[in-house]
Amino acid sequence: MTPSLYDILNTVAAYHGLTPRQLIYPSRLRCFAVPRMVAAYLARMLTHESYPTIAEALGGQHHSTVIHSVHRARELMAKNEAMLDAVVGIALVIIMVTRRRYGPSIM
Repeated sequence: MTPSLYDILNTVAAYHGLTPRQLIYPSRLRCFAVPRMVAAYLARMLTHESYPTIAEALGGQHHSTVIHSVHRARELMAKNEAMLDAVVGIALVIIMVTRRRYGPSIM
């Protein structure tokens, strides 16, 4: 079983001190945009969901915005080790939550 978009959004929001509603709020402020970019990246990496489905979960964005977010997240993680560590840590939490919920046969 793969993580749900719900689990990803909730975990990313909690890590950044936001509510899931704030995470999908269509603001370009960095405090919302970076967590939303991380959520888009993790949703693409940890689920089998399409870009349009991820875009809808992230507040109805256009799928090309999600594609850009995924590429941008990769660029930032390559340049910024702290961001890479944070994204890996969030991913591990998401995987643990999913395993607890559905059993050890995840991924």
